[in-house]
Amino acid sequence: MTTLVTSGQDSFKGYAINPKLGFFNNSKVGGFAGGIEVNYIYNNFLFSLDYLRMEEFDILGPEPKEGYNQIGLMVGKFTGNKYLRFQYQAGFAPLWGLKRTDLKSSGTGFLGPDIYNSKDFFTVGLVAKLGFKVIPFKFMSIGIDINANINKEQPSIIPMLSIEFGSIRK
Repeated sequence: MTTLVTSGQDSFKGYAINPKLGFFNNSKVGGFAGGIEVNYIYNNFLFSLDYLRMEEFDILGPEPKEGYNQIGLMVGKFTGNKYLRFQYQAGFAPLWGLKRTDLKSSGTGFLGPDIYNSKDFFTVGLVAKLGFKVIPFKFMSIGIDINANINKEQPSIIPMLSIEFGSIRK
């Protein structure tokens, strides 16, 4: 949607819904990540709300598997041209989930995984995101996002593929 501002220059307001899929890694575990992000675009500013789910992937590894949830609220900007965009955002993100603690019982070998005690946790972290998008159409972009959640419990790096749908450019 394009509107005219009082200075006589064009202003752009848009939105995007952005499903994502990728991987996560922290100091202890790694696995798959998926989620969705909603963006409001005003000129070259981005306002975003996202939800990410991260699940540990380890065949025949320790039990229970770790899993985390993140809800991020971010503000940032983008630069680029009509077809390419580089964006950067920062904000805060509550992170909660299940993590292993101390060893409960040793596994019985190759097919018997180690069993750990676990605990639920909740923390609030600082989140940052860098993204690169290719925008072939006004209503769609394809790109790569690299998210980082810096917190005291489970700091993580999360590279993701993303496809945005919405009113993305003029």
